[in-house]
Amino acid sequence: NWPVLMSVAIYMGMIGIIKGLHNMEGKKIGLIWGSINLVWIIWEWIEEVKKENSYLGDHTKEVRENLMKSYYLFIVSEISIFGSLFFTYFYLMLIPSVEWGCVIPPKGILSVEYKSIPLLNTIVLVSSSITITACLYTIKKKEIKEYLALTILLNLYFTYLQYIEFKTAPFNVTDTSYGSIFYTITSLHGIHVIIGNLMVMVCYLKALNDELMRNRKMYLEMTSIYLHFVDLVFLNLFLIVYIWGS
Repeated sequence: NWPVLMSVAIYMGMIGIIKGLHNMEGKKIGLIWGSINLVWIIWEWIEEVKKENSYLGDHTKEVRENLMKSYYLFIVSEISIFGSLFFTYFYLMLIPSVEWGCVIPPKGILSVEYKSIPLLNTIVLVSSSITITACLYTIKKKEIKEYLALTILLNLYFTYLQYIEFKTAPFNVTDTSYGSIFYTITSLHGIHVIIGNLMVMVCYLKALNDELMRNRKMYLEMTSIYLHFVDLVFLNLFLIVYIWGS
């Protein structure tokens, strides 16, 4: 049932985000309710997996290998989603329409300055990749907790900076297809950063309860892979959308 419940929570959150982009009523309710349910579902799902592993002994070596294989397939599906969005962006940019004035960016629209918040966000995400990777190679429990806490703070800082960027951007989602594809890609990536940060928070709570070391490799490896994927997406965003698109 967890996949179905998670889909409903994500759907509610997306409805809230869409309403927020169009300044519609009820935008906060969907986003807050969806986020709360998403956190609860992730926590309960992980607790169930933990019971299967720690108490029932269901996670044999073969089961763990299959879990990692399915997780890699999940990452491939995520790559497909962003790949389709980047394809759309390339199509719009390489063949600018008459409505755009046949120029990039469209006439009347000022692009986001890549040397400001986008550059800082790139540095922040690369730093978070370094700290989460350090967790995989350190053997001291105290250092693992410190690196996890630092990763959480860096990801929260990224989310805050992206919020500031959206608030101060010289265009919005309704400003031609350029604004639509820009906000679609960047906001979807921002959601992935939040999800990745929730995964890090779960690892941190497990580290506080001394539960992380028993399954350290699987938990941290999954979280690290996800964050590295999110960081690679943003590096492409920075080069293609912010630099080339400006």
